[in-house]
Amino acid sequence: MRYPFNGNLVIGLCLRNDHPTLSGRCLVRWEVDGQEVERWLPTATSVAPRPSDHVLLVQPENWPEPIIMGVVDGLEPKVEEGEHPGPKVELLKGEALRVVGYDGRPLLEITQGEKGPVVRLLSEDLELEVPGELRFKAKGIEMEAAEGEVRIKASADVVVRGEIIRLN
Repeated sequence: MRYPFNGNLVIGLCLRNDHPTLSGRCLVRWEVDGQEVERWLPTATSVAPRPSDHVLLVQPENWPEPIIMGVVDGLEPKVEEGEHPGPKVELLKGEALRVVGYDGRPLLEITQGEKGPVVRLLSEDLELEVPGELRFKAKGIEMEAAEGEVRIKASADVVVRGEIIRLN
């Protein structure tokens, strides 16, 4: 079945991105010749529209339905510094956000503790690697090795600055 299209490209409006049984499908509304059409359409790989996004639809000659090929940008005002648009997860009391790997093993868990957020890395070992400098900044920093020693290695000098430095 061919869908109503005027030419090869149409702009539609993403209404939902949570198809009940098929991943990668979004409910899209578009209008052609005064006719409003609403359908669940597949998305191209790596295209992830959110509700209220304008999307580019293409109807290939040899395909039975339109495909969402992209999200149209530049329609909303620029986001001010400090604001971070995007998905939001709200945790209720006693809930945790857990991230699992492709193999189903838990990687990370975030909960709300009495003094603030608690981030737990759930694998035995962790390697944190950055190409530049790594900085920690807080009112206070406490490091504790529950078992074993603390080792510091450097390819240059190790500098420790403080009002008072206590060893042992």
